[in-house]
Amino acid sequence: MPPKPIFPGSFDPITLGHVATVRLASRVFGGLTIVVAQNLEKNSLFTFEQRMDMTASAVKDIAGVSIDSFSGLLSDYIAQNGVGVVIRGVRNSMDFEYETQMSRLNAGLTGAVTLFFPSDPRYSHISSTMARQVAVLGGDVSGLVPSKIAGKLKMIINEQL
Repeated sequence: MPPKPIFPGSFDPITLGHVATVRLASRVFGGLTIVVAQNLEKNSLFTFEQRMDMTASAVKDIAGVSIDSFSGLLSDYIAQNGVGVVIRGVRNSMDFEYETQMSRLNAGLTGAVTLFFPSDPRYSHISSTMARQVAVLGGDVSGLVPSKIAGKLKMIINEQL
């Protein structure tokens, strides 16, 4: 049986880079589960429900992709759900170093393998942090997040201000 791949993250918000990684991983594996973190330690701009909604909306047209969530340790989710492969997108060497440390931790705790997908060069400069900052300051996020998300992002931010 092929390993069950997941793509975990906070997706605060999901970006064009995330979506490109989802498309590629889904094509390689014939499907993928995006796992949205309910990270209580991270100061998210968007609520968990908003992040789930935006993520689901951004990938609803990609075949074989499903959405799930977890709270606590990713390694617990991996163990409880029989995950064999964790997908991580990397934009640069700093991402790679951090993700390598996390992959070793998860491998040691669960045996799961982490596969690194290099960022699509068109999106390698984009981060969720950047998208949030541009949106909060009233800038154009159309080149940073999926078009389905840009309007939601502005609406949510306007409600919070």
